[in-house]
Amino acid sequence: MKQRPDRGPRWGRLLAVTVVGALALFGPGSATAGAAGAPAGQPGTTELPYAYHSDLETDARHQRLYISDRVTGSVLVTDFDGQVVRKLDGLPGAADLALSEDSRTLYVALADGDAVVALDTATYRQKARYPTGEGTGPAQLALTGGKLWFSHGEDWESSIGSLDLGGPKPVVRLHLTPEGHWGGPPRLTASPAAPGKLVAGEQYMSNAGVTVYDISSGTPKPLVAQDNPGDLAL
Repeated sequence: MKQRPDRGPRWGRLLAVTVVGALALFGPGSATAGAAGAPAGQPGTTELPYAYHSDLETDARHQRLYISDRVTGSVLVTDFDGQVVRKLDGLPGAADLALSEDSRTLYVALADGDAVVALDTATYRQKARYPTGEGTGPAQLALTGGKLWFSHGEDWESSIGSLDLGGPKPVVRLHLTPEGHWGGPPRLTASPAAPGKLVAGEQYMSNAGVTVYDISSGTPKPLVAQDNPGDLAL
């Protein structure tokens, strides 16, 4: 099953001023970012070798940016100056990314691989691969409540699933929200400041809605929903 891209095409150009803004979040001691060849203190651009920007994750601990490329099935690793550190290939349909709280593991949703992979952020090697089931096409990720939540499916058969890594064996649960509610795999987000909550947002319908779920029981239970609230950020 081929998933629809979750964003319009974006070519590999990353503004250095954006990286500078990200660095400002981490306070004193962070390196100053600037594109190669740009005068000090002036923003420039750095061409990055990716075809399609699916997601970006910031790793303050290792001073790295991770950019997933759904078209080439890869994750690009750069430093905070925009210099390429590594390109990780063999990740079919690399879509959404999620970084563990200790920044040691990067999870990648493989929309064309029916799996989620865990990558070691120190060595960039694959630590584990978690199949989600044939035809599931995991598209979006959110890590909270000891579980990795992911949206899956296609069109009105889309739903939300979970991957529990806390036991002796990984446990995958699918179709935790009713089919027919989402017009495609919803965007997901969560925050440590809001434990037990998962926010899902429609990506494909004109009347895009957002639902806040209580996931404390392990099964998403709707708390509040709103239509057309705008873009999803937490």
